[in-house]
Amino acid sequence: DTLIQKELEEANSRYTYLTKQLTDVTAAATNIVDLMGNLHTRMQQKFAKQFAIIEQAFANAFQELFGGGSATITRSEEGIELAVAPPGKRKRHISLLSGGERSLTSLALLTAILECQKPPFILLYGVDAALDEANSQRFAKLLRSRCADTQCIVVSHNREVMAAADVLYGVTMQQEGVSNIYSVKLADIVARDDAQQVEEFSV
Repeated sequence: DTLIQKELEEANSRYTYLTKQLTDVTAAATNIVDLMGNLHTRMQQKFAKQFAIIEQAFANAFQELFGGGSATITRSEEGIELAVAPPGKRKRHISLLSGGERSLTSLALLTAILECQKPPFILLYGVDAALDEANSQRFAKLLRSRCADTQCIVVSHNREVMAAADVLYGVTMQQEGVSNIYSVKLADIVARDDAQQVEEFSV
């Protein structure tokens, strides 16, 4: 009887311990589910808010780059859908645009995302390769208007884009296998030319 009583007490003690553990685990699981639900709701609200900002910024940037037209960005089960209408054309999917139009649309979307996130700097490489002179001018103007909060580093051979820069960096190879890097501040050149013109006028 003593042995049975002892085993019963041990079993009860074990049962009490496991019951408490189960209660703790159940409470923790409930808290996690609630936390996941709250986090999911907050993420949806945050995404909706940011998406609305990007949607408006995309429409504005598109009009700046194309000199008119309209553009929309919508969410679907498949992902994000873009529908754009360059000036004088009906609205169409981005896959039906020309190479230059796709480049401008992509730049408009990138600009919209940057306007929402505002990173300290961005690096763009060859994004203006498919742009003609008029589109390059609009792109350079858009870039200048957005560089107050974000430093823009652009790798380009486009004269219109380079003309809008504050500083130009170039790489030359005067001797085979030896590269030289130089920089030019356009403001200094303008100031020097102005001073030279004043001097010539005085003479």
